[in-house]
Amino acid sequence: MKAKIFLFAMFLMAAFNINAQVPCNAAFTYTTSPSGMVTFYSSSTTISSSQTFNWSFGNGTAGFGPMVTCAYNTSGFYTVCLVVEDSSFMSVCIDSSCQTINIPTVGACASSFTFALNTSGPANTFDFTNTSTGTGLSYMWYWGDGSPYEYTMNASHTFATAGPYNVSLSIDDGAGCTDSTWQVVYNSSGSPCNANFFVYQDTALGAPASTYIGVNTSTGTGLTYTWIWGDASPNGSGPYPSHTYPSPGTYNICLVVAGGGCIDSFCINQIINKTANMYSINFAAPAGLSNVDNDQATLYPNPADDKLFIKGSNTTTYEVEIFNLNGSKMLSAFVKGNHPMNITALPANLYMVKVTDKNGKSEFAKFMKQ
Repeated sequence: MKAKIFLFAMFLMAAFNINAQVPCNAAFTYTTSPSGMVTFYSSSTTISSSQTFNWSFGNGTAGFGPMVTCAYNTSGFYTVCLVVEDSSFMSVCIDSSCQTINIPTVGACASSFTFALNTSGPANTFDFTNTSTGTGLSYMWYWGDGSPYEYTMNASHTFATAGPYNVSLSIDDGAGCTDSTWQVVYNSSGSPCNANFFVYQDTALGAPASTYIGVNTSTGTGLTYTWIWGDASPNGSGPYPSHTYPSPGTYNICLVVAGGGCIDSFCINQIINKTANMYSINFAAPAGLSNVDNDQATLYPNPADDKLFIKGSNTTTYEVEIFNLNGSKMLSAFVKGNHPMNITALPANLYMVKVTDKNGKSEFAKFMKQ
């Protein structure tokens, strides 16, 4: 199951509604146990039987359904988020709610597990890894599909269909501590999706002072796009929309993509602070660097290890800015054509590069640091 589907500690900071005729307001309550086990109950507005419930527990795990449990192995504060979605014939609605919970102590034993699709085995086969804490534990796996229990520490199980199935792991330390946890398992590998975008100011010569440029870098097939602008205005749609803000400020901009049974979301806090009366964001498809100026400058090599070059006139100075995919600037420098820019400090990852030429024209490209 794609954990990335819920990057909710960084996004989903506000509830949102997508062209709904009836709102599907997300809300939840929870109860805790001394073992660190927390049970979450959706109290969301129910629209139809097609409504789905997706959870992020703040500890790297996720769940599915109106009631879920999570075992926290260490004390601390965790941000838990619920996303509800309804796409029945009467309405299309997505809403979210987040709460921060406190796990003050953890008991002598706590049940927990992770799972992953086994792509080399029969269809719908999952490998389950026990991550429970405690000593002298015995284990019991319940598969939720009518199969017999299994009593191994780790397990592999093949389901008849893609699911979903409610799988639970119960543990007993033989000294009075017992605990159970369950997760919803389903095979969503047929149509993965990933929401992502990037926003930066358009500093090109002659560009309106009110203009920002957004680059939608989401991946997936047959996607629908819903943009939440963070200013209480109606949501946007389509992969490359435009939006105008009424005043400067910091806005929580979110994108929700959905398609083929996959849903993913991504949000950033964007500062809109130019001095014009109106503030616009115009999204565009990602494009490779080209026509930076008459010298046809390009980036090389790509991927790169420790140095990045702009191929162009060695008498022209380019401003090179490197951002991560969350929109944070990682490096910037003024570099002449064919002169190296030191990127040793960058961790290996995919980045977005903005190159501005002597005329103020900016171009944008993806770049891989090895």
